[in-house]
Amino acid sequence: MSKEVKKELKQRFVKMAASINCFCHHLDFRSLEDFDDEAFAYVMMNAKGVNMLNLNESDITNESIQLFTRLEYVNEIRVKGCHLSNNDCVIHLNKLTTPRILDLVGTVVTIDGQLNLTGVPNPKLLTFSTDNTNDIQEKWSN
Repeated sequence: MSKEVKKELKQRFVKMAASINCFCHHLDFRSLEDFDDEAFAYVMMNAKGVNMLNLNESDITNESIQLFTRLEYVNEIRVKGCHLSNNDCVIHLNKLTTPRILDLVGTVVTIDGQLNLTGVPNPKLLTFSTDNTNDIQEKWSN
């Protein structure tokens, strides 16, 4: 990360990063413009656990999803509309043991990626989207 990027992140997010306790109930980054992997990594430096993490419509990629694995727990993950996240994030999601809600609607995670989600034990709610509902029925029943 360049010095310019670090400086910009500090200017934009220093107060937010300082306000994030080690363990948080609800972190909502939806309203932040140009919120990407570097911004997420910066604000999450001190976080150890999050009950509800909302990154809907942000510009995060699989790189940020990999950062979830550094948390002791994250119970609810919402990455709806994060169109830069794809099937490659599943390897990181499989390392998480605490998610009960996983919202992948509007990502590029396909039904094949969803079927490889084996590490998330007993999610209460798993949401995703696809253009081919026949594909879901065929693959899910196998």
